[in-house]
Amino acid sequence: MLDTQHLPLYKNPYDFVPLEGGINRPCHAHPQDTWDFQARTGEMVCRLTTQSPLFIHAEGAQGEWQHPRQFFHRNSKPVIPASSLKGLIRSVAEVAANACLGSLSEEYVGRTGLCLATVDLVPPEYQTCARQDDLCFCCALFGMVERGAAPEEKEKKAPLAGRVFFADGEAGSDTRLVQVEMPAYRTRDGSLAPVTGQPRPSHGDFYLDTQGHILGRKFYYHHQDYRTTREFYRPDFPRNLVIETREGSFTFKVHFENLSDDELAILAYSLHLEDGIAHHFGFGKALGLGAVKIEITEMSLWSFQTSPQGIVGPSRFLSYKLPDSSQRTESPGYWAEKGRRLWGSRGPSADQARNKFLEILKWPQTENFKYPGRDWFSKVQGVTLAEYQGRVHQMAPGTAAQPQPGTRLRGTVKTVSPERGFAFVTSPSGTDVYVPLREVRDQEPLQLGQEVEFTLGTDAQGRHQARAVVIVRR
Repeated sequence: MLDTQHLPLYKNPYDFVPLEGGINRPCHAHPQDTWDFQARTGEMVCRLTTQSPLFIHAEGAQGEWQHPRQFFHRNSKPVIPASSLKGLIRSVAEVAANACLGSLSEEYVGRTGLCLATVDLVPPEYQTCARQDDLCFCCALFGMVERGAAPEEKEKKAPLAGRVFFADGEAGSDTRLVQVEMPAYRTRDGSLAPVTGQPRPSHGDFYLDTQGHILGRKFYYHHQDYRTTREFYRPDFPRNLVIETREGSFTFKVHFENLSDDELAILAYSLHLEDGIAHHFGFGKALGLGAVKIEITEMSLWSFQTSPQGIVGPSRFLSYKLPDSSQRTESPGYWAEKGRRLWGSRGPSADQARNKFLEILKWPQTENFKYPGRDWFSKVQGVTLAEYQGRVHQMAPGTAAQPQPGTRLRGTVKTVSPERGFAFVTSPSGTDVYVPLREVRDQEPLQLGQEVEFTLGTDAQGRHQARAVVIVRR
């Protein structure tokens, strides 16, 4: 039985959307370099707006941590590379369409040798597509690399080009640089690295089910406030590494060719999610960075006409812009809603996956999240992620529910010890919360009986501690 008394008071920052038990194959590869006059061809213009600071690694330097760390640039301008946008949208489309687990890398090996893309860990029906005559929905849509099954054919790779093409995301006039201090540690070579680098799936209990298969598709929760989450790590990681994030909007185009109605619907939904959720993108998702909203602001569909020379080619014939087109048939909103309904039409297992997807990507979020910590992982074995997430907030029988770290509270100053650098504040639940005086944002000293507002945090031992304390003015 899980001992809840030794659980941290916050959930793990990632969780898994469960698999649905099987996928529909085959989806055949579309002939290359030919127009399908009955299919959908056109272009979308999309706007990405940050909800929390966004950071995309500079080109070719993801593993190199200079100080400060720069955002991705092209031609001296901050941009979101097309490949990153495609990866983001494909990861959503794979869930919505119940596609293969193609986004898992075969080179993705944890420190204990746990490799997430091996035949042993991925259920047979979700293995990465290997042949162009036996494709899942997303491999047929976004492209794939065919691989021979026989040992002598392993190196023979035949690429299949996708039918969706992304352009770089260009920064809008409202986009601004925001320097964010990330908790960091000193590496063996003496350089600084942030505490949330690449995921390391070395704790199998958090990644695998009882049959030793991957739990599903991994997504990170949004956070109520990345600044509060960042403070969770300060006691153990007092050093800072500055990253140059961006806040504001980016615009990008998506060109598509020869799509079926279902393919266009899933693509539109993967871009234009419904209200109440947001995409999670870029570096630092575990600390709450990278919450973004994407909307399709313009959509054009093409028809095919014969020129005077007898050449058949595409011609733009339907063009919709938001918000005027929101109620029109075949507008961006129509296609996104059609994609959402396609997902919901697959039955109970699809509903279960969708509900988890909506839970993880909820925005705005009312909680903050934190990794259990290296000590917890080293001492605790056999606790599954479902057990951890489900019981992490439980309290001992007969006790009232306690506020979680990251919650903004008010309290009354009970004691002040300026010479020792701390005070205690009585919280609304009646408990005394330790206050390091360096966390008081006002210039004047605290007084007994004063009402203050603070963010509930924790120290290195997991005990409650007040942060960002301000005096309440009447």
